[in-house]
Amino acid sequence: MAKNILMVVGAALLAVVLSFTGIKFYTAYQAAQYNDTVVPLLQEVIPEMSTWQEDVFRKHISPEALEKVSPEKFTAIINKFSKLGALKTFEKPKFEEVADIRSDNALMNDNTTRTTVTYTSNAEYENGEALITIKFVVNGEQLDIYYFNIQSMTLMD
Repeated sequence: MAKNILMVVGAALLAVVLSFTGIKFYTAYQAAQYNDTVVPLLQEVIPEMSTWQEDVFRKHISPEALEKVSPEKFTAIINKFSKLGALKTFEKPKFEEVADIRSDNALMNDNTTRTTVTYTSNAEYENGEALITIKFVVNGEQLDIYYFNIQSMTLMD
C-alpha cells in the first residue's frame, strides 16, 4: 500500500518537473525567434522614448495603437511618465511572451489575428526605479509598438 502511494507521488512529481521543463524549453524557443531582432531595437528605442517627447513616441507606436488613445490622453500619459526624469540605466530587455490577439470588429468585417511579442526591462530614472513593459505587434517582418507601459512608485499619486 505505501509502495503504491510512493509510486503515485513519484509519478506526479515527475509529471510536474517535466511540465516545468517543457514550458521553460518552449519559452526559450519562442524567445530565440525574436531576441536577435527585438533586443537591439529596444536598446535603441527605450532611451529615445525616455526623452518624453510626443513625436518620438508617435514615431515608434503602431498606428492602430495610436487610434485607440485620444491626443489629450496621449499627452497626459507622456507627461505622467516624464515625472521619472532622465533615464540613467536599464537592463537588457527580457522576453516575456508571444501571444495572438484577435481584432473582432463586426462593423468593419475585421476578425484578424495578430501576433504580439512582450518584453520587459528594469530601468533606473533620475527620480526612481521602474519596470518598462513593451508589446510589439508583428506585421510581417516589421515590429511596431502596440503597448508601452511604465510601472513605478514615482508615478503613484
